[in-house]
Parts: sequence; C-alpha cells; structure tokens
Amino acid sequence: MIGRLLLSTIYDAVIRELYEETNQILDTAEFKGLMKFRLQPSFHGPERTEYGALFMGELCKLDDFVENDEASSIILWDGTSEIGDIAEIDRKLIEFV
Repeated sequence: MIGRLLLSTIYDAVIRELYEETNQILDTAEFKGLMKFRLQPSFHGPERTEYGALFMGELCKLDDFVENDEASSIILWDGTSEIGDIAEIDRKLIEFV
C-alpha cells in the first residue's frame, strides 16, 4: 500500500511540475529511467554527483505557455531543426527517450 501511494505521489509531482513550469496539462507520465550525473564546480558549490528521475509523456493538446519564475520560454523541437545550442546533458536525455 505505501509503495503504491509513494509511486502515485511521484507521478502526481511530475504532472504538477510540468504544469507549473510550462502550463501544459499531462494526464499520465511514464518512468524512463534514473539518471546519474556529475556536476562540475560552479557558484552552486563544489563538484558533486546528483541523481534524477526521467519521465516522458505525450500532450494531447498544447496550451499557451505562461512565463513564470522557473521558465521564461519553451521550445517545441522536432528533433532535426536548428534551435541553437543544446546542453550536453539535455541532448543525452533526448537520445534516451
């Protein structure tokens, strides 16, 4: 029971975060894997290893983006068009899903 409740809470958090950051409504999310990455020293602190869960979902409808404290814009990408620089970690995550 607790495991099912925790899993439900994680999926709820994924859906909520996507909405808060992009104004997009996602009905379901699929867990794709766990990421482990090493961050180089920066103003955030010393070199460190972090972990993150990767989820994927499909939007049935695209809502207008609303700028907020966490995101100033979103880019919808077809995977081939030139959109400028993409961070190496983001490129790897895109390849994975």
